[in-house]
Amino acid sequence: MGRWTVNVTTSIGTDIFSYDVLTFNVAWIVNIEDIQILDKDFSPKDTFTHGETVNIELKLENEALSPKNVTIEATFFDSAGTCIINARDTTEVFHGNNTVFITGGKIPPWAMPGNASLTVNIYDRSPKLGGQPYCPGVSETFRIGLVDLAIVEFAASPTQVRMGEPVKLTIKVRNEGEFHPNLQFAYFC
Repeated sequence: MGRWTVNVTTSIGTDIFSYDVLTFNVAWIVNIEDIQILDKDFSPKDTFTHGETVNIELKLENEALSPKNVTIEATFFDSAGTCIINARDTTEVFHGNNTVFITGGKIPPWAMPGNASLTVNIYDRSPKLGGQPYCPGVSETFRIGLVDLAIVEFAASPTQVRMGEPVKLTIKVRNEGEFHPNLQFAYFC
């Protein structure tokens, strides 16, 4: 990979000499320049909870002078190495730099919390149809966090009431997880 230079010297007989230089670039035809994990609003994010939507932004560079069709395979793995989301997309990539957005999916409730990863590969056509990679795959890490709320105390005052009398409820909740969710309480009469 990189810039190559070939120097050629030829001779015809003993009196005629010729010299030439050829410079060329060796690169992947289509390359993944950058990968970004995004939230449901397509903003960068590195920690998600179960049920949250993850999306992807890819920066691709096409070295060819003509557009190339690419098949994108994006696979999300949880901390146990289990595939939790597999997203596929096909798009046309034009010469130069391109930005592609891919809808990933929702983190399933059974995904293991902790360090997770995303691996993206691009092919000239679907791998199921014998597609060949355009370049090496790229990976990015993120976290699957845990919301772990526990009710640690519950009290009603007074403890005995008659119909129509007010009751004061006191509930203490402790967050033992990694997130600070906005709590909303609802009560029914």
